[in-house]
Amino acid sequence: MASRYRSSLPSQVAERVVSVPSVPSLSLEVNARFARQILLGGVGRAGQARVLLASAHVGGDGFAHRVAERYALRAGFAAVLPGAIDCEALAPRAIVTTEAARAVLAGSRAALAAFRAVALEPTCEPLR
Repeated sequence: MASRYRSSLPSQVAERVVSVPSVPSLSLEVNARFARQILLGGVGRAGQARVLLASAHVGGDGFAHRVAERYALRAGFAAVLPGAIDCEALAPRAIVTTEAARAVLAGSRAALAAFRAVALEPTCEPLR
């Protein structure tokens, strides 16, 4: 009596090797803490894992640097290193006139730029 179940895969399928990219495993705590970032298109677990191992170059003196440092650490960067923040480019006076507001905007945009540079997949179009 013939079995209704196949005992092995067809030879064409058995010979095919499927390559699945390795996704780093993140702990449940890390998944919960960075869930919103992991769900962003182009970031995922692999992007968040890269951020957790990277350093952001946004540290230094000044209010914009302190804002950027705070955002970078909360995004999951392993360390924050000294780096330049161009307040005029990131928060032009024509748009934001108050110095404190300019520093907050420039610092947050600098931290976001650091995150995008590390986390986004190379084929992902950055959000604007």
